[in-house]
Amino acid sequence: MASYDIAWAAGLFEGEGTVTRTKGIPRLALKMTDFEPVRRFASIVEVGKIYGPYGYDYKDKIVRKPFLYWVAMADEAVEVALVLEPWLCERRQQQIAGILEGVLV
Repeated sequence: MASYDIAWAAGLFEGEGTVTRTKGIPRLALKMTDFEPVRRFASIVEVGKIYGPYGYDYKDKIVRKPFLYWVAMADEAVEVALVLEPWLCERRQQQIAGILEGVLV
């Protein structure tokens, strides 16, 4: 991976990504209606899985674009987090430190 690709992926994740734990397991996700950046992100980080496209149920009668969802969990999430972390703002770095707490020994 070229450093400019990682920087691009970190910038996209900074704005569109989420950092969480699911049942104690680290989880990174990216959800967007623009498919090309999600696919490019996945090809740069080389792990995780893309789901979708998904639509909305339109209960409120507002039509929304379909979206793709990239997700990495457990070891894959840790791998991506460690690659992106140096390029992220302090708030995101703290979120990553929080999900990695107790994972890295």
